[in-house]
Amino acid sequence: MSTRANTKLLSVVKHGLFYLLIGVILFLSTYSLPVESYNPTNTAYSVYSHFILLFTTIIIGVYYLHNNAVLELNFTLFIFGATISFAAISSTIYYHHIRFVSTILIWNLLLFTTILLIGLLLDKQKIPRMCVRFLFLFSLFSLVISLLSMVHPLQWGWIEITYNSEYPRIAGWFVNPNYLAPVLAVGFLTTVHYYEKYNHIYIYPSALFMIGMLFTGSRGVTIAVIVAILVYFSLDRDISIGRIGLYSIAGVIILGICVLLFQHTTNVFHRETPFARLEIWAEGFTVLASSSPFELLLGNGHRYFITEVGESPHNGYIRFLIDYGIVFLVLYSILVYYLGRYLYFSREVDSSFWLSVLVFLLVRDMTDQAIFHIRFESFVFMLVVLVCHIWLTSNWNSNQTID
Repeated sequence: MSTRANTKLLSVVKHGLFYLLIGVILFLSTYSLPVESYNPTNTAYSVYSHFILLFTTIIIGVYYLHNNAVLELNFTLFIFGATISFAAISSTIYYHHIRFVSTILIWNLLLFTTILLIGLLLDKQKIPRMCVRFLFLFSLFSLVISLLSMVHPLQWGWIEITYNSEYPRIAGWFVNPNYLAPVLAVGFLTTVHYYEKYNHIYIYPSALFMIGMLFTGSRGVTIAVIVAILVYFSLDRDISIGRIGLYSIAGVIILGICVLLFQHTTNVFHRETPFARLEIWAEGFTVLASSSPFELLLGNGHRYFITEVGESPHNGYIRFLIDYGIVFLVLYSILVYYLGRYLYFSREVDSSFWLSVLVFLLVRDMTDQAIFHIRFESFVFMLVVLVCHIWLTSNWNSNQTID
């Protein structure tokens, strides 16, 4: 076998191991034991992902120290680290349980560090494309397993995936359909990007992802993905104004259909009206009104909203304000603004995709809370940070700056 063939084989093996490791960690983090109701979910094996992340970071960290490797730093890593650290500090000041602190420090920070360090072992220029490919593969795998579980219960050892026909919303191993829906939405965004940039064959998995999203019954995700798609096409410099207008009209029509089917879907999926979330948000503002100035600035600690109100806030920004305080929300806003501005001005071929993903996450968090939780959306947000960091520190992209 030639040297070139050996190099290519080694590269394939490295990339395969990268996908496998991150996929296993993400699966363990999101898998929930079957329950009669999707709320609350029982992610019994999530703790194993913490240990895998810890040992992986230590092993790779020792390797880099042994080889005197230097980690390139920039404002992206600085503000991201400051945001994560402040959330951890707030959760430590208002200590409730070690699990809450570990959510911030171990899962979020170590997952980001693990992906970053593993990426440095590979070709750094390929990491952004690898991340897009991983999102597509993981989303497709999630969709296939979810559809198969509708036909027949799946079981491999201690893994059991079932479908409740009395509650006709697909959820797969996530159990909660609102957890599966963002996975399929991101998969849908990858296929749209691949369809526009590389190969029209991706129209077929794109259709499957769209059908899957509809069967999750998640209206918030539907609205968020429509906004993300409109942003994607408005930034794609290879698409004419006419096509942008056509896609915009199609998006408005789809959104209109969602509104018209609002009551119908509520009955089909046996759900309460989403206007109940307004009542939950109102209780959140009551908690804010009773907070001291110190608590307003520094927050009340991880999951404080749920402890006080007894319900999930269904809004990431209210959660940030109550749990972590104004200072954290300001740091997070700076990070999001910096990421968005960089991606907007970037000339990288995948920049429009990553910006659309960021927009999707931000809109999605208006009706849910996922970022900096042990959730798929939090993982994707860290990938956005990682991709921006790599592009900003790569020599081949050093001529791109933010004015």
